[in-house]
Amino acid sequence: MLIADFDGSKLTKVTEIIIPDHRGMTDIEGTLDDLLTSRAWDDVQGHFIRAKLTDTTTQVHAMDQLRSRFPHILRLELPTISTGPVDWDKIDKESPIDVCCSFVEFVRGNEATPWEREQFDGAIVATSAMATKDN
Repeated sequence: MLIADFDGSKLTKVTEIIIPDHRGMTDIEGTLDDLLTSRAWDDVQGHFIRAKLTDTTTQVHAMDQLRSRFPHILRLELPTISTGPVDWDKIDKESPIDVCCSFVEFVRGNEATPWEREQFDGAIVATSAMATKDN
């Protein structure tokens, strides 16, 4: 770093100050599981990190999870996950429970559990009853 001293508009002195490099900057890339568990990243845990995920499904709380291993993470790049074309003309033909369960599968990468289907069904019945009552 350079420090410049001026007297009015006249440069009077330039002093160079060496700033030690205490922390490296590293780009890492992989699946969330790989970044959290692979020994390949052990040497960079104390670095400033820019991470890029390559997962094909949405990873919940990825930044928080990565911060537990890389406390100086600065940036997280998420992959673009394609949902495929949405056929809005057919969505009205799907049952509300199928729409809810498809969303869970898309976000989490696996099917809704029987308990979750039961909860969706109860919520759909309750909101349908409320909508009918209001009309």
